[in-house]
Amino acid sequence: MAENTRSIKKQTQMRRQQGKFCSQAEKYCALKLRETLKKYEELIIKESDVDVLPGWEIDITINTPYGWNVAIEWDGAYHRKPIYGEKNLMMRVIRDDKKDRELYKKKFVLIRVKDDGRFNPIFVEDKVKRIAEIVETLMESNVVAYGKIEL
Repeated sequence: MAENTRSIKKQTQMRRQQGKFCSQAEKYCALKLRETLKKYEELIIKESDVDVLPGWEIDITINTPYGWNVAIEWDGAYHRKPIYGEKNLMMRVIRDDKKDRELYKKKFVLIRVKDDGRFNPIFVEDKVKRIAEIVETLMESNVVAYGKIEL
């Protein structure tokens, strides 16, 4: 049983490193962001981005030529609840904190979306609207900004 669990974890890790692990909500969010922000042709929206931080996958990135970029992390319940046990939750929190610090060093605006339910297009569209407002504000202000926002 333990060998099978290790094998599944290894396969999941390999899929993440190859940028092939993306939830339905993340895919829909990226699609809707492309539609919503299409007037900004210079933006590059990418899901399952493995190029930003070596060894890490960023759920969605919005790259700009203006000295700031956006990283969106779509966090399911297992980022806050011990669904897979207390130890797993603690490790997840530590990894999330480390990823947050690394993105801050790279001057990213980090948006962490809390999603505790099954895929819900209305929920995703609401978050896309809020994310798009943040991006449009940054685009209009010509200010280089970075930090963390929780939605």
